[in-house]
Amino acid sequence: MCRFVKCLRSFSEVLILAGILVFPSVVLAETTPAQTQNRLLSIVPEGSGDAISVKLVTEKPLGYRYTVYDSFDPVRIVIDLPTTDISAVIPQQVLGEGLLKEIRVSKFDVKSGSLGRVELLLTAAAEYKVSVEDAELRVLFNGVKGAGKAPAEAVAQEAATAPPLAEAAMATDVAVDSVHGAGVTAPAAVTEAAAPPVDAAAEVAPATIPTTPSAPAKKLVQVEVADGTILLKMDGAPGTIKQFTLKSPTRLVVDMFGIKPALKERSFKSENGFDRVRLGVYPDKVRVVLDASKGKMPKYIVEPVSSAVRVSWGERAVSQFAAAIVPVVPAETAEQTPVMTPAAEMAAFKPSGAQVAIEGVDFKVEGSKSILLVALSEPGEATDPVVEGDILRFEVRNARITQNLKRVIDVSAFPSVVRQITPYVFQEKKKQNVRFSVQVKGAVPYEFKREGKLLALSLENGAYAEVVPAGVETLTMPVPEPVTPSPELAEASAEAQSTHPAPPGMPAEAQLTSAAVGTAGAVVPAEVKAAQRDTSVKNYIGQKVTLEFDNADIRNIIQLIAEVSELNIVVSDDVKGTITLRLINVPWDQALDLILETKGLGMLQEGNVVRVMSQKEIQILKLEKLKNYVAIEDNEPAVTKVFVVRYAPIADIATKIQAHLGKSGDSGNNSVTSDPRTRQIIVTARPSRLVQIEEELLKRLDVPERQVMIEARIVEANSSFGNDLGVKWGLSYNDPNGDIPQGGLEAGGSGAFMTLPKTAGVVSGAAGLAGGITFGNLLTNTTILDLRISALETSGNGKVVSTPRITTLNGGQASISQGTKIPYQSSGTDGPKTEFVDANLELKVTPVINPDNTIILDITATNSNIGGFVPTGLGDAPSVNTKEAKTRVLVKNGETTVIGGIFVENETDGESGVPILMNIPILGYLFKSKNITKSRSELLIFITPRIID
Repeated sequence: MCRFVKCLRSFSEVLILAGILVFPSVVLAETTPAQTQNRLLSIVPEGSGDAISVKLVTEKPLGYRYTVYDSFDPVRIVIDLPTTDISAVIPQQVLGEGLLKEIRVSKFDVKSGSLGRVELLLTAAAEYKVSVEDAELRVLFNGVKGAGKAPAEAVAQEAATAPPLAEAAMATDVAVDSVHGAGVTAPAAVTEAAAPPVDAAAEVAPATIPTTPSAPAKKLVQVEVADGTILLKMDGAPGTIKQFTLKSPTRLVVDMFGIKPALKERSFKSENGFDRVRLGVYPDKVRVVLDASKGKMPKYIVEPVSSAVRVSWGERAVSQFAAAIVPVVPAETAEQTPVMTPAAEMAAFKPSGAQVAIEGVDFKVEGSKSILLVALSEPGEATDPVVEGDILRFEVRNARITQNLKRVIDVSAFPSVVRQITPYVFQEKKKQNVRFSVQVKGAVPYEFKREGKLLALSLENGAYAEVVPAGVETLTMPVPEPVTPSPELAEASAEAQSTHPAPPGMPAEAQLTSAAVGTAGAVVPAEVKAAQRDTSVKNYIGQKVTLEFDNADIRNIIQLIAEVSELNIVVSDDVKGTITLRLINVPWDQALDLILETKGLGMLQEGNVVRVMSQKEIQILKLEKLKNYVAIEDNEPAVTKVFVVRYAPIADIATKIQAHLGKSGDSGNNSVTSDPRTRQIIVTARPSRLVQIEEELLKRLDVPERQVMIEARIVEANSSFGNDLGVKWGLSYNDPNGDIPQGGLEAGGSGAFMTLPKTAGVVSGAAGLAGGITFGNLLTNTTILDLRISALETSGNGKVVSTPRITTLNGGQASISQGTKIPYQSSGTDGPKTEFVDANLELKVTPVINPDNTIILDITATNSNIGGFVPTGLGDAPSVNTKEAKTRVLVKNGETTVIGGIFVENETDGESGVPILMNIPILGYLFKSKNITKSRSELLIFITPRIID
């Protein structure tokens, strides 16, 4: 038995297979012509006050192609006109006082075409009627609703049946509920025909029950009307049946697809629930309309029986549905405690008198049950569920619900008996209640519980639960042998790849990578490679389908997948054979990959077109494209182009271009000439090579060098100031090694970090120098540093010697120097002269920016100061004491590193005594004193690099 089930609504084909066939065939639905475009000519309000009507005039008769429903916030009546142009009317009419205050017109583009929408904004909810005559639609208002008439039905109809924008144009075409028998085409778009006016599509009734099919029905042969029953007899098994209710006036509609009437009568009289039965003929179906008596819809059931469809209502329908939907009492509860009556249960519930709030609405499927959970702010009064047709309703008295929870919950895709859940509000005796409408797919038992602030409605899923196939065997699918190319093709491919590498601009179909040609020579199409790997890695997002076939033609299977995927699939002539498969709820793209892999096929996709062919064909096609590309490239004439180099050294760029052209294998036709004066490079090569040079070389290499600003703060302070700032001293100049340690970064406090060198490098100095140059990490930011330095100056414990700033290129050296020149007398052939010796504090920094915006600093710090005077042959000359340290540190952008250990010593001599007497030789020492003051301070150098973009 071959069966194909489509998981979502829109599917235009149903496969007809009555048994195991050697060559199954596919029956395709007839294409229905596109809907005819209509035009809205005018909107005319008539009357005044509450007694008002609105007339809509269209260019063509409306038929039943319109939808009218209520909406709230603001209160309004919405009229949707599918495939209707509304450009001829005014977008907005403000009417002022009265029931109708404003008319709005808008347009939406939906899948089926243009949707025109007319909104009648009201000052209050009102009763109204809709009448249609040819090309006129009239909405008649009967005045504002009274306090005792709650808008429950209007709200329910809005929440449960108002079509979304994307589907409003097809509001009267509900998806096929189920398939009855075999060989039934899906409903096509309904064309205009004489039919009763339709103003709002109601809820879709539960799925009908399939019967054991004979031959599919083609004709409706007889209509038998009895008390509470109508029997629609056919010449075979019923096909697809769809049922729904309409209002204004109230009526039941039953659509039977794929049949034609074989009787002349079009109207039949009925009673006790329905006054009349009318038949409407459409190109793809027969519509049976049952007009409700006095506008009240009775309880009804529509079911296929043998070669007929039976509609039952009244007591018969109630007894049949109530027999199947009954409250369930758990076995433990039935044995241990007496069953509570609704009154007793409500008394035990003890709701408070205050209004309760609906805080949450949740739906879940657990095992074989569907559970609706309603969370309340406090215990409230909830009524027992009431069964009306395929709807279970219960309500929470004196309650409120927020707008985000007041929405339709569509759970039709779940393996559940529940189709959708609709919460809405209505007024009753000056109190607002919240009602929950649960639409089910069929008759099942249910259970309703009240547990404090939680309400739980549990329904048995029954036959609607997820089906787990029994006795499914795991089959090992044979992997097709790799297709080995002919020696000529393999040789051509290897030669093309070695001498003509595909450039980036080449089309993907013409590229052959090493991964595409395996060691065995098997060519795997790029689109199929992911499918040939573990399928759990690939994310399949296609609509789920079920495929069960025995010896089915593979071309037909691919055609079915094309319909589901909405892709244009072209199948090669050499794709032949049959396939047996059983795939349950598998995404169509995964199913296609499995089928192609099993049959040794591949596919090439270009936009929305997929070409299915053998892997060998794909290999040949790609090699031919590659050969054509190579041939075209080989015949390209060489052209000359001038490139301007803006930032990089022109000699380096010219060398790289020459090396790039040398790899192409045709360097004899290329030439590279550079002109340093104008910073231009003249290149002669093929156009494709010139494009590569411009896109791959110049755009990446000819970029401006980044710059780094070096901020230095040279501070003279006491030796404890560095520790007060939180400097983490990490090294000294006399460490035996001098490299940046390998490995990760060293974390510091306050989020700062710096990789410290093992050594300060090479240091030269004179004997007698105290201490050494040390490097450290400042564990604070520059703002706090400036504040601390300012406080240091204010207290008199130090001073800022200098704050130089210098900017250099990435990799360039920045030098900062400060000091004095010491004069001394020297004598030479030209006689005595004055010469100078530098005693400077010099800092040289070379920054290198890393890709992660950290900065490597090559730092050389030199401190030179005057020593003693050394006698020479021509007199005394000053000596200079020098300390020097070299290191490399790694800091973040904007982080600060510190150099310390540079001490400054000052010695001050002074005399004081009795004037005149202190100048007497020898005796003057009795009248004077000599003071010698020595001070010692430390120079701290703070270096902060900042990247300038």
